[in-house]
Amino acid sequence: MISYLPPIYPDELAYSWFCRFYVHAGCFTHKMALDDILYNRHNTTSKEFIGHLSSEAKEKIQSTYSLEKLILEHTMFSHYARFLSSERKKSAIHHLAHDFCDAHQLFPILPRSDNDRFLKYCPLCVEEDRHTFGEAYWHRVHQIRNLTICPTHNCLLKASSVTAISSQAYTLCPAEEYTLAREATVSENAILSSFNRYLADVFNAPCDLETGLPISALFHQSLKNTLYLSKNEKMRYPKRLADDIKQYYFNTGISNVASFSQIQKTLNGENFDFSVVC
Repeated sequence: MISYLPPIYPDELAYSWFCRFYVHAGCFTHKMALDDILYNRHNTTSKEFIGHLSSEAKEKIQSTYSLEKLILEHTMFSHYARFLSSERKKSAIHHLAHDFCDAHQLFPILPRSDNDRFLKYCPLCVEEDRHTFGEAYWHRVHQIRNLTICPTHNCLLKASSVTAISSQAYTLCPAEEYTLAREATVSENAILSSFNRYLADVFNAPCDLETGLPISALFHQSLKNTLYLSKNEKMRYPKRLADDIKQYYFNTGISNVASFSQIQKTLNGENFDFSVVC
């Protein structure tokens, strides 16, 4: 029975909120907490979204937050839906809020790289969270794919021991217990730091659910008067663009994020991967 839900923190992942409920409610086991939160704890639940909530949990949450607000501000929805059409965004929100639905059926989700296999955290954010709130929590922004630097403190993110892979066992792992590293290493790579801040800025921008201007149209507009689009605007040169992108990011360790094929598909409006578009 859910008698108390702690307040949710800024940029907190909903999974992190459920972890803190597990601690604050005094549940003796994960099973006790999950039985309260989820309709069926045996369903494959993603740490990036809210899962199939029990009717009691849904009612308790909606007394404070709308499910749409929870999805938009406390899940990774912005990461996967950002560049989809307005119709697909609205449909995804509805399914996430009211149905049990595997996120892979709603969004194009690529396999994780080695850097994104575990939940990530910033030691300085942890220190600030403990000072401000009395405990650490999992930040959404730190879980952005290919984000390796904290956009606030410009220090390298640390990988926890908590898996981020949905298909593996879903247990409640509070950040307070798993954010152990305290030493922060400041990034000295200006290009990489800039790219990480840009990822965070795009992720945190309000998610437009009404206008549906395709990202491919924005790219076409941006390519005007560059070497990547002919003067009559009938020919694009994606191979040249891909080569220049790879060269620009060569010394950052992320030059392989966007392949030629992915760039070509993005320009054609066939690829919507967050990191590639950014």
